[in-house]
Amino acid sequence: MRAYLRKTVDQCRRQGYVQTMTGRKRYLPAITSPNPHARAQAERQAVNTTVQGSAADLVKRAMVSIDKSLEEMFPNTLYTHRHKLASKKIFSVKVPGYIALFVHHSCMQFC
Repeated sequence: MRAYLRKTVDQCRRQGYVQTMTGRKRYLPAITSPNPHARAQAERQAVNTTVQGSAADLVKRAMVSIDKSLEEMFPNTLYTHRHKLASKKIFSVKVPGYIALFVHHSCMQFC
C-alpha cells in the first residue's frame, strides 16, 4: 500500500497530474509547492483522485450500462406493455426491483 502511495505521488510530481483508471486527468500544480501544507494537501488529493475518481468512473459506466439495458428490455420508458383492450395500451406498473437488481449485477460483472 505504501509503495502505491509513493508511486502515485512521485508520478504526480513528475507529470503534474494524476489519472483515473479510465484516463480522466486531474492537474495538481500544488504538488511541487514550497509550502508544505499545500504540498501535503496535493499529495492527499493525488491518492484520493486515483482511488475515488476511478471508483466514480466505474459507477458511472455501470449506470450508463444499466440504463441502456433497461431501455432495451423495456422500450416504453420504464413501463412494460401488457396487452391491448379496445385499441388502448394498458401499461403495467414500474419495472419490479428484482429485474433492476438483476441488470445491475449483470452490468457489474461485465463492466
